[in-house]
Amino acid sequence: MRQLPAIEDVNEYLREHGWIFTGTWRTAQVWSLRSFDVLVPASDTLGDTPRRLRELVQCIADAEERPSATVWRDLAAPGLDTISYLTAAEAGPVALPLRAYTMHAVHELITLTAHAALNESSATAAEVEPDPVAALLAQSVTSPRVDVPGLDIGLPNDPCHPDPLGRRTAARLLRNATLLYRTTATLERDDGEHTESPDISSEERKALAALAGPGHTATFILEFHWSWRLPRRDERLEIPPEACMRHLHQAENDTEQLSARVAGVVEGLVVGLSDEPGNARWRVTIRGPLVIDGVTTGRPRLVTVRLGDADSYEAALTAHRSGRPVRVEGDVDRSRRVPEIDAATDSFTVFAPDSSSTERRQDTDGRRPIDPE
Repeated sequence: MRQLPAIEDVNEYLREHGWIFTGTWRTAQVWSLRSFDVLVPASDTLGDTPRRLRELVQCIADAEERPSATVWRDLAAPGLDTISYLTAAEAGPVALPLRAYTMHAVHELITLTAHAALNESSATAAEVEPDPVAALLAQSVTSPRVDVPGLDIGLPNDPCHPDPLGRRTAARLLRNATLLYRTTATLERDDGEHTESPDISSEERKALAALAGPGHTATFILEFHWSWRLPRRDERLEIPPEACMRHLHQAENDTEQLSARVAGVVEGLVVGLSDEPGNARWRVTIRGPLVIDGVTTGRPRLVTVRLGDADSYEAALTAHRSGRPVRVEGDVDRSRRVPEIDAATDSFTVFAPDSSSTERRQDTDGRRPIDPE
C-alpha cells in the first residue's frame, strides 16, 4: 500500500502551487485553482481520509495537467529529489537476474556519485562523521514505476540544510548524464571529437554506462524531478548505447593515465580511522587539499592514507581525538573512488591544534613538529 500524504504537507503544497484557500465544507478545507476545487480532510486519522486524498490527487493532476502518480509522489514524499530510470523494455515481469543487475547498477551509481559530490564540496563536521554517504543511502528509497518499465530513486533533500548531500548527488548525476547525452550529438556529427570533462571519474563513467544493461546495448532514460520545497527545472535525458560505449572507452583511457604512481601530500584533519587485522590495516581518512607533484588539486577533499605501522596509526587516533591537524606524504593512487596515499616512512606528522597553514609549512622546513604520541 502506498504511503498516504500528510495533511500538513498537502496544505503546504497547495499554498506553494497557487491554490487559494476559499473556505470550509463541514470540517474539510476548500482550496481552489481556476475552476477546480479540492477538499482537504481535517485530519490524517479520519476513516474516509484515504479516499478523500485519492480524489484530491486526481483533481490536482487534472488541474495541473500532470500524471496522478507524480502528484501523489510529490505529496507523499515532499522532501525527496526523484531520479527515474526508465528502459525501453516491454511492461511485465522482469527476470530475476536482470532485476538484480539493475538494482546493483543503480546502487553503485548513487554510491559513486554521492562520494564524488561529497569530495567536491566543503563539508560540515556533521557530514564527515561517521559516514555521510552510508547515511544518505539508508534514507534513500526505490520503487518500481507503475506507468512504464523503470525505477524511481528518491534521495532525501533537507531544505533546512544549506547544501544537502542528496541534492548535491542528484545534481552531479544530472551533470554527468548531460555529458553522456551530449555525446549523442558528437556521435551524430561523426567527427571523432571526444567530449571532455576533467572531473568525472572513470568509475562514474562506467556506472552510468552500466544502466544500458549487461551488454551495454539498451537505450535508457533518466528523468530528474526535484523536491518542490527546493524547486528547479525538471530534466529528461535519453541515452543511446553508442554514447555509453564511447564513455566506457574514455574510462579505460582515464584508468591507464591514473595508474601511474605520483608523489602526493595531504594536510588536514583526521576524520576517519580503520584497522582490520589481516585485511586493511592502519588506514585513516584525512580531509584537506591534496597536492600532487607540487600542484594543489582543488578544494579540501577526503583522502585515504595507508599508514605503515601501528605507532603512526596511534598518533593519528590521538590527533583525531584532540582535533590536531596532520600532514602525510607518499605515492598516490588516483584510480580509486577516493584517492589513496601510501605513506612514506616517517612522513606522518602531527601539529599543534592552533597552527596555521603557514606555521605548519614552516614546521616541515625548520621547526620541529609535535612528536607522535
